[in-house]
Amino acid sequence: MTLPGDAVTDHDPDSAAAFFGGELARARHRAGLTQEQLAEKLNYSRGAVANVETAQRPPQREFAERCDEILGTDGLLVRAWKMVSRESVPAKYRGFIEEEERAKSIHTYEQTFPPGLLQTQAYARELLAGVRMAYDNHVDTQVEARMRRQEILRRDDPPRLRAVIDEAALRRMIGGSDVMRDQLQHLLKMGEMRHITIQVMPFVAGAHAALNGQMTIFDRLNGQPVLYYEGPTGGHLMTDSGVVGDAVDRMDVLRAQALSPDESAGTIRHIMEEL
Repeated sequence: MTLPGDAVTDHDPDSAAAFFGGELARARHRAGLTQEQLAEKLNYSRGAVANVETAQRPPQREFAERCDEILGTDGLLVRAWKMVSRESVPAKYRGFIEEEERAKSIHTYEQTFPPGLLQTQAYARELLAGVRMAYDNHVDTQVEARMRRQEILRRDDPPRLRAVIDEAALRRMIGGSDVMRDQLQHLLKMGEMRHITIQVMPFVAGAHAALNGQMTIFDRLNGQPVLYYEGPTGGHLMTDSGVVGDAVDRMDVLRAQALSPDESAGTIRHIMEEL
């Protein structure tokens, strides 16, 4: 039985979500399933399947995984989902993500929130929903994109991550005490990994080398570092040797001004106790 909207079209996709929807519809058609039948197997509504196929709603990773399993598409839809996830990242941040993925080491100072690479899913969801002032499908997709970024830390050859986090970022209440407690516990757990170092910049440090803005330095395999600086006018990638060299010096001073990793873990535990 073919229902309205079940037909497969051959239009060229104009987005990753449209590509995903087209591939899903083709795979469903090859499996001899209507949207309603696939929805029943997925435990979704027919409308949800239709909305994904027509790119009205971005797919979630779990949805893609289940479709691959049911339709026997050998990971095709998860690979397509990764394209959707990447496309969901605003264009102004895509250069940052590319540098992050190929860096051999990452040095970052964060003033406002823990680094995206170290955020829990619940924290990231509350944070992104707060920025957008709503919960919607786009927030879900952006959360999944952020979680996908974290896969680089679980590679066989992960980059070395050295993060200095301002105390303000640890005390800003995002999502309530349970979300914050889990986020702080996650930082403690991640800080125990050999390739991750977490330091806290305490309030008592006063003025310090990066008080005027957060920054991230990516060490490339070819030895040429790249600076990402975020200031009042937004974020910028910089390769000028003088500018990057100054940032490297500032980062070295910053780490010296911050608490040691052990002292930082103690501070995080103390903040958790206060919650």
